[in-house]
Amino acid sequence: MAPTAHRRVRNVVSVFVAGVLAFGLAACTGGDDTSSETKKKEDPYKNKPLPVSFDTPKGFSKSGNSQVQNPLTDNYEAQFLDYDASETAERIFVVSYVLDVDTSDMNDQELMAQVGEFDQTIGNEQKSQPYIALANGRKGIHKYVNEPLPQGEEGEVRRYDAEYFFDGNHLIQVGCEREKDQYISAVYKGCQGVLENLEF
Repeated sequence: MAPTAHRRVRNVVSVFVAGVLAFGLAACTGGDDTSSETKKKEDPYKNKPLPVSFDTPKGFSKSGNSQVQNPLTDNYEAQFLDYDASETAERIFVVSYVLDVDTSDMNDQELMAQVGEFDQTIGNEQKSQPYIALANGRKGIHKYVNEPLPQGEEGEVRRYDAEYFFDGNHLIQVGCEREKDQYISAVYKGCQGVLENLEF
C-alpha cells in the first residue's frame, strides 16, 4: 500500500476512535442530567388531555359538539359520534381527561373506587357494580350509568355504558349512550368498533 493510503487509513481510524470516545464521554457526563426542563420534555401531556384516535364506525358521523354536560374534571377534550338513523340521543362519546391523582400504582379495587367517585360527581343512579373489561389489549373498568338530566331537559336520565381506561394522571372514558331501546344493538355495535381500535 502506498504511504498516502496508509495515512488515510490512520486518519479514518483516528476519527472513528475519537468519535467513540466522545460519545462515551458524553454518555458518562450527561447521563445524570435530570433537569426540570428535561423532565418536562419527557412528558408533554402531563397537564394536557392525551390525544385519542379511533375509526368512526359505519352508521355514525362525527359531531361538532365537544362539550360534556357534566364533566368528571374541568380539564378534558371530547369527541362525539351521532347515530345517523336516529333523531334522539343515540351517540358514542370519547373523552380524554386529566386527573388530579396519579393512578399508576393503584390496583383494580382502588381504580374501581375511583370510578365510584366519578359516580358521585355525575350523580349516577345506577347502582350496579363495576367490572374489569378489555379493549384493544388495554384493561379498563365498565360501569352502567343513569345520569340525571339538567333541569328543564326532557326525559329523566341519560343512559349509557361507560368504559374507563386509566393511564397515570389521565383517564379515557368511552360512553355508549342510547335514549330509545330500539337503537341499543346499533349503538353497542358501533361502540364495540370504537373500542376495538381505540388508541391513546
